[in-house]
Amino acid sequence: MNGLGLAALVVVAVPLIAVAVWVIRELRSAQRRRRFLAKHRNRSVAGIRERVERERAEERAAQADTEVFPVVMPDDVPTTVLPTVRPEPPPVMPQRVRRYVRRPSPRPRKPLPRPETELMQRILDGLKRLD
Repeated sequence: MNGLGLAALVVVAVPLIAVAVWVIRELRSAQRRRRFLAKHRNRSVAGIRERVERERAEERAAQADTEVFPVVMPDDVPTTVLPTVRPEPPPVMPQRVRRYVRRPSPRPRKPLPRPETELMQRILDGLKRLD
């Protein structure tokens, strides 16, 4: 390998290696930062508030009254009678007066105009020719 080839190798290879080392270092530092934040996420004000609220909710859940189910005797008759709650029916709205709606009439209000006799005759002649 002559001096020119060695110089070209140094000019190309050294920056490539430097870039590769820099990229790997950045990736590792980002991973390290994510791991650190995952371990110490409760150190921020929002994290502390979230943790305190979660602890209070857990404490309220632990101190809350529990629902007691009726005891069933061996003959399958419950010892306590459970009250039945019936929902109230929905309120009935008063019927509205709709002035713009009228009752339909069984026949037309005005008699239909009588068709022209000449037109009726042409229609009948055309129907006879179809047979």
